[in-house]
Amino acid sequence: MSNGNGRNPDKAETQRREARSIEMRQMGATYEAIADDLGLLSRSAAYRTVMRALSRHGAEEVGNLRMVEGARLDALHSVVWDQALTGDYAAINTVLKIMERRARLFGLDQAQRVAVKSTPALDAEIETLIDELRSLPPETGSLEDGSH
Repeated sequence: MSNGNGRNPDKAETQRREARSIEMRQMGATYEAIADDLGLLSRSAAYRTVMRALSRHGAEEVGNLRMVEGARLDALHSVVWDQALTGDYAAINTVLKIMERRARLFGLDQAQRVAVKSTPALDAEIETLIDELRSLPPETGSLEDGSH
């Protein structure tokens, strides 16, 4: 049913809630605070609202939220860094956890892609080596029994 301006009131309310949930999360609000503000029943409902909003609103919002989260991690890191440098094991563990979280947030631990470029000369050399290997006689022993 339309509200007179051609928009579904439920859809408009959903969009408002999603926008507000992202705004609050960027300001540092907890999921519990977001749930309270939006009249949601639980933290998990607030989490789902934020995640749904991020998936709908695209990379820009995700990037903004990632930067906010990164700044929070930086602030926490700076609080315990000096203690960690003095050998405080609890502070060291805290710094390591912050570093692990930052690496996950920014994708630093992902495998690197390596582009392998081939040339006709390299391809020919590989083919020559493969042909040479195929022409060798099969081994009569195995490495397990010590014979070759």
